[in-house]
Amino acid sequence: MIKVLDVYCWKYEFMMDGSTPCIVEQRGILSIDRKETLIYRIKSIREEEPFLMRLVGLMNIYIKSSDPYKPELKLYAVPKGLDLRQMLRNNTQQLRRKEGVREFDTYRL
Repeated sequence: MIKVLDVYCWKYEFMMDGSTPCIVEQRGILSIDRKETLIYRIKSIREEEPFLMRLVGLMNIYIKSSDPYKPELKLYAVPKGLDLRQMLRNNTQQLRRKEGVREFDTYRL
């Protein structure tokens, strides 16, 4: 029963207008935990369509970001996931150009 309440209280909000467009993840039943991922920090997006979810038009979306507190964001059972992915991709590029943000990756060899 507690798990059902936990899932019911788990919400995502896409704040696209305003000074800092972001994705807000909110979880919790009694105590609430909110995490924001800025849209321009998104590095890559991956989608997954398990067979049963595909039958009902849902998909999982995995977002990798350069955010130090939330480097990976998982969105489960998203309806119209391809539309959301395209919207995030377009907004990421626009915001990077607008803010003058450039990503530099460093790798250990």
